[in-house]
Amino acid sequence: MKLQVHWSEAEQVMLILTDEVVLKDAESVREFKDAIIPTLKAHKQKMPLVICIDGMVIRPSAAQLYGDAAKEIIGYTTAFARYGKAGTVQMVIAAEALRNHLYPNIFDNRAAAVGFVQASAAKNGSG
Repeated sequence: MKLQVHWSEAEQVMLILTDEVVLKDAESVREFKDAIIPTLKAHKQKMPLVICIDGMVIRPSAAQLYGDAAKEIIGYTTAFARYGKAGTVQMVIAAEALRNHLYPNIFDNRAAAVGFVQASAAKNGSG
């Protein structure tokens, strides 16, 4: 599992780039969550978050666990969006977002996802 979690000063968003992330069971979902939350907590304030899902696979056996982890991660954000190519991961994310009473906020590209979180932050007075 390879994750890059870093603040983009130019875009004013926290970025998560995924590569070879296969969520298949409780252990892999915990590892995913543990790779992200400490960085978000370290900033001591909520921030906009953009996640690239192109390097992810979410197996059906981990879908609900992923949804619960995503809900926890989103608790550290002012706004969030995901981007990546259409596929099974988008369907799993959309289903889990609905189960958790959230919006999936999935966009085709990074610029659209960043624009969405920036507009959301401005609308909510946090940007």
